[in-house]
Amino acid sequence: MGCQRSGSTLLESVFNAHPEVHVVGEEQGEAYRYFREPSKLDELSKELIGLRIPAATHSVKHAIEKFPGTRVLFTLRDPRDVVVSMRNLEVQTRANNGPSGKWLVLFGHNEIRRCIANLAEREKLEEKLYLLYERTNDLNDVCFGGFCWMVKNRFIPLYERSILPTKVVRYEMLIANPEPYLRQICQFLNLEWNDHLLEHGKYSSGQWGGTNKGEAIHQRSLHAYKKNLSMAERRALYSLIRPEMEAMGYLELFD
Repeated sequence: MGCQRSGSTLLESVFNAHPEVHVVGEEQGEAYRYFREPSKLDELSKELIGLRIPAATHSVKHAIEKFPGTRVLFTLRDPRDVVVSMRNLEVQTRANNGPSGKWLVLFGHNEIRRCIANLAEREKLEEKLYLLYERTNDLNDVCFGGFCWMVKNRFIPLYERSILPTKVVRYEMLIANPEPYLRQICQFLNLEWNDHLLEHGKYSSGQWGGTNKGEAIHQRSLHAYKKNLSMAERRALYSLIRPEMEAMGYLELFD
């Protein structure tokens, strides 16, 4: 679960390398079909199955009802880097020969609305979003990306208070110290450590959302916002989601 562009594809690749695990990705909506119909998981050969489904993060009630024994990994990444990725990623709609464009424009706004509809503070968030639309016609504006990050991560406490054991996986910690951090995640999952997790490039291939699944863990995208967001954009983003950024440890120092 988690906000898109926060590391869920990386987690899929890493844990698919484990000999006891199979993680189902978003390609052709496969993971979402299993999420809607969990009985179909019995068709898969591995006993331990993971579903990478960031677009279903808002479906917390369904997850609780249909997957009572599961454990949730909720990916969390610096909103400034998330926004850069959302704004820069060129994607195509799922329909054959559908239009292409930036991820934030094609998918981000629908993601915002789905999340708001499933949050208790719906009216307040709708009003805040309306004011953003009043302010700008640019659907790729940095503030829409920040708003998406904000509403997606408001589901973290909902999962943490639910019957589903939940671990927040911080992208920055994962790429900075892969082995000790992955060992923590394995412990949370009650999964025995396997060195294959550090060599996932040998067992994963293909691309999704601009991510090469076979590429080794790297830090090239860390603090990408420093080169890709203007100071004015950073200030606008911080002004919009400052309480959430600070609560999650992402302090804007404007360096």
